[in-house]
Amino acid sequence: MASRSELQLAGVALAMAIAPAAVHGDVIEPRPARGDGMVAFSATGHSRFDHGYMLLGLAGGFAIADGLELSVGAVYWLGGDPPVWSVSPRARYFFWQVPIEYKPYVGLGFSHWFVGDELDDVNTAVARAGMAGVISPRARLSFEAGGAAELLLQSCDDCWAIYPEFALSVAF
Repeated sequence: MASRSELQLAGVALAMAIAPAAVHGDVIEPRPARGDGMVAFSATGHSRFDHGYMLLGLAGGFAIADGLELSVGAVYWLGGDPPVWSVSPRARYFFWQVPIEYKPYVGLGFSHWFVGDELDDVNTAVARAGMAGVISPRARLSFEAGGAAELLLQSCDDCWAIYPEFALSVAF
C-alpha cells in the first residue's frame, strides 16, 4: 500500500467554477441558493512517486437548500506513473445569514483514490472551512479562500494533511 506521504494532496489548487454564487436580479451573493447548479474545472501541478503530475478536475453540484450544496467531483493525475484518479462526493454549507460581507463556509467529503500498478486504492475523509466573498458584483465574480484537512482512512504512519484551497467563481 502507498504511504500517506505518497498520496498526500498538499499544494494549492486553483479552480474556475461556474455558478456557485447566488444571483438575485442585480445582486450577487457568495453562496448557492436553493436550486442553483454548479460546475467547476480545476488544474494544478503536483509531484509524487518521483514524477511530476498535472492534475485536472471536474465537479458538478446542486444546492438543495439556501447555502447547502451537494457535489461530486473527479480528479485525474496526468503525466506520471502510476496513474492516479479520484472520485469525491462532498457537502458544503455557506453561513449566508451572517451579517458580514464575507460568508464563512464548512464542508465534509469523502474521496476514493484509484492508484494504478500494484498499489492499493486509498480512501480519505475531508473537512474544509473558509470564507467566500464577492470581488466584483458587476462582473459577477466571487472568490473562496480556506483550507482543508484530509484524513487517510486506512492504517498509516502519517495519516493526515492540511492544505490551502483557493477558487475564483463566475455566476450567471
